[in-house]
Amino acid sequence: MNILTITPESSNINVDDNNTSGLLNVSTSSNINTLTNIYPTTSNISINSTTGPSVVTVSGVNSLANIVNISSASYSNTVVSGASGVYSSYGRLSLASNNPIYNTDITNNTIYYTPYLGNKLSLYDSSTSSWSDYTFSELSLSLLASTNDTNYDIFIYYNGNSLVMEKIAWLNNSNRNSSLILQDGIYVLSTDAKKRYVGSIRTTSTSTTEDSKKKRFVWNNSNKIVKQIYATDSVLHTYTTSSYRPYKNITTSGITRIEFISGIDQYLSVSLHSDHFNESNFSSVALGLDSTSNPNIDIINGIYVSAGSPYGHSNISTSSNTYVNTNLGYHYIQILQYGSSISTFNKAILSGAILC
Repeated sequence: MNILTITPESSNINVDDNNTSGLLNVSTSSNINTLTNIYPTTSNISINSTTGPSVVTVSGVNSLANIVNISSASYSNTVVSGASGVYSSYGRLSLASNNPIYNTDITNNTIYYTPYLGNKLSLYDSSTSSWSDYTFSELSLSLLASTNDTNYDIFIYYNGNSLVMEKIAWLNNSNRNSSLILQDGIYVLSTDAKKRYVGSIRTTSTSTTEDSKKKRFVWNNSNKIVKQIYATDSVLHTYTTSSYRPYKNITTSGITRIEFISGIDQYLSVSLHSDHFNESNFSSVALGLDSTSNPNIDIINGIYVSAGSPYGHSNISTSSNTYVNTNLGYHYIQILQYGSSISTFNKAILSGAILC
């Protein structure tokens, strides 16, 4: 087994070790060193330093598993380039520090990119037309001085010293200001491919966003998980007009509406439960996607009762979920109601699941 140990004091090093079949051990004593062009084909690599090189670039690696024991006291981002076909994205956007998944409703003025399936993220280098793998612990981005009720795309890039998060506002609820493109099948900023797209958020004030059952405003492009959506109203009231309107004539999230954002596209499942009465004719409870008057989500054509129903009473829950496909951007689902003659409404529940 060949063992090569290189200890430079002040200069950069360039090692072409294409024929090494053992362990390549690189140690440094000065943080001004840059380690570049290391080409092991079968060997493992061990990089250890008390001060740490300013940049570590390992090229031509057949497998990331060949890289072991990378440690340093002074740097946290290790670049691994040339690992063909490896485009890691192991983190998740989160509103809880060091917690990629949570079951509570959270509002926060900081968004995090935190490890989930691992601590690697691949970024594109336009100068070399290659991808580099970075390790990270957790990144954060303040939402102070944002615009209220606005969609933002979240990007991550390497600024030469560390990984950085950046947000770019959309033009409106449905259209981006800055478009995305695919680089080797990975979404990046169209004007700067080194900035990798990791997800989108929507603000709830000039400094906050929300991830809750009523407002799913944190959307991950990778590593999505299933989260609950829920809204309910149980205040007895009457509605006797033969046209659809928002349930109880309110559009409050968590009561008669849920809201969400989609960065690319979105699939969610919803179900509707209703308890309402009708003395004669017809009454209905239904769902509208981005509409307060059109029941365009087909839940058994709405949950309805007619004069022929026993006592004019309906207490129906859908037997299966309805899957809804939406386009990118901001959306809401509204509970609707339709009345006639004397219609009494007791309860409506919208529940479901969303990938984000």
